[in-house]
Amino acid sequence: MRLLHRFDDSGQAQVLVDALFAESINASVREGREGDAQVWVDDDDDVPTAQEICDAFLADPNDARFSTLQSKAKKKRSAQKKAEKKSRHRVVKARETFKAPGMGPVTIAVIVLCVFVAVVTKLGSVNKDPFMFVSREARRTLFMAVATHPGPVSWLTELQVKLNVLLTVVKGGEVWRLFSPCIVHFGLIHIGFNLWWWKDLGADLERVHSSLWLVAFTLFAGIFGGLCEYLFGLDPMVNSAFGGMSGVVYGLFGYIWIRGRFDPTYPLGLTRMTVIWMMAFYVLCFTNFIPIANWAHTGGLLVGMIWGFASSGALRRRFLRAR
Repeated sequence: MRLLHRFDDSGQAQVLVDALFAESINASVREGREGDAQVWVDDDDDVPTAQEICDAFLADPNDARFSTLQSKAKKKRSAQKKAEKKSRHRVVKARETFKAPGMGPVTIAVIVLCVFVAVVTKLGSVNKDPFMFVSREARRTLFMAVATHPGPVSWLTELQVKLNVLLTVVKGGEVWRLFSPCIVHFGLIHIGFNLWWWKDLGADLERVHSSLWLVAFTLFAGIFGGLCEYLFGLDPMVNSAFGGMSGVVYGLFGYIWIRGRFDPTYPLGLTRMTVIWMMAFYVLCFTNFIPIANWAHTGGLLVGMIWGFASSGALRRRFLRAR
């Protein structure tokens, strides 16, 4: 952002800003400390062209060219407002989650992988042998390490034991166990619910961003959510395991929700009822009414909300307004 010129008359400053906008140069008028009207150009690359227009304006502010450009800017802003009002947010509705046009390769690959794992593990079964080539030990390596210890201990000791066991497993080369619980599901409702949302939210985000972006987000949300569940939710006394894409799904949900609220130009958003429904289910799970990996939901949701807010540009815009 660069200061272009200072005017005593704010009206003249606005005429110049309109002329610049008509020429596809974004600029704004700000009040200076001495009460003057300052014209600032948003992009430094536009400064040379903006300076030429400014010099021409200062030479003859009454030139008919600038009246024409001001009218053009008015029509251009009006058209932008209509387009934004018409297409602001392609709203994601729960009842339409299977109607999104097309899926990207990452969205499809995750669905295929989850279904494949569900088949060969008989939906996460650890004690049964559905197929001879998938041993019980092999299925257990899909879960994050389970740290057992004798008798009740303090939460800090339990945390240390879990971390030590997990570090040992990772150092041993089984790095995939940080994410692999995400692709294991424990029932038709479990896998159906997760892939239902993944298909829609994942496809939308892959289309808006990229396949590489979706891979990075999925890994980050999945690993962070899994670590939260492993450290704070897993009960080592019952040697329990957890799995499912719901932590990632809540991450995708949190990203679209917060990014859509703080970025008016973002093409995705969620209806109020969808947000209420998802958050009500999140709270309900913490009542233990449904045995769910609540900390995985929490970790994924935090990743999505923080990532969405950071990507929205809200802090940058607030900082620029404060200058």
